[in-house]
This record gives sequence, C-alpha cells and structure tokens, in this order.
Amino acid sequence: MAERGEAEQVKDALREWLETIRGVTCYRDRLRVYAPTCYGACADAVERLTKRISEALGGATVYDAEGCWVNERGELECEPVKVIESAHHCLSTPKAREVAEAIGDYAREADQRYLAVEEGTFFITSSEEFMESIKRFGI
Repeated sequence: MAERGEAEQVKDALREWLETIRGVTCYRDRLRVYAPTCYGACADAVERLTKRISEALGGATVYDAEGCWVNERGELECEPVKVIESAHHCLSTPKAREVAEAIGDYAREADQRYLAVEEGTFFITSSEEFMESIKRFGI
C-alpha cells in the first residue's frame, strides 16, 4: 500500500508541474486501438482507421507493436500490430459513434475476429459482439 501512495504522490507532483507550463493542454482521456496489420495485407485498412480516428479526435500517434498469445498447441504466436493512440477530452455521443464505426469498419475490412481497444480500461472483444453492441446501445 505504501508503494501505491508514493506512486500517487509522484503522479500528482508530475501533473501539478505539467499544469504550470504555459500553453499546456491536459487531456484526461486516451484511446488506444491495437490494429493487426495482417502481415501487411490489411495495411490500407489500418491507414483508413488511423485517418478516421485522427479526423474525429484531432490526431493520433501510431507505432509498431506485436500482439502475442499462446495457441492451442501451447506455442507462442505473435503478429504485427499498429497501436493507434489518441488523447482527447470526453467524447460526445456523435464522436463516440464516429470512432466506434471506424473501428467496426476496420474489423470488417481486415477480417478481424477480435478487437483490442483501450479507453481507460483495456477491452478485448469479438468483432461481432462489438458491432452488435453499437446497435444495442445506439452508439
């Protein structure tokens, strides 16, 4: 518990310092989408997703990473992904819908069965369930 307290103090001190810098903009929220590149085969779909997120949220940072898991044979499998990250202020319903539709379109275009999305909390969901939830919740 003491370590958490120290970590929180450091985090608070850093935030306090950053907020004193003239012209600084503080974004309380951050979206991360982990988009497999299909070993290059769906790079265009990733680029379209990046463009749509950038248009909706004002920009994005994109970097290479690997998504890994242990398959049914107990072997480690990894595939290249692009991490699309965008800091933002709370999203309005229309902006949230725009981003959700962009992610869903990517999943269809790239034929992805699962999606990994982080918005404060990290979520992994089936693409089909993701699209169904958009309909159910009116996003």
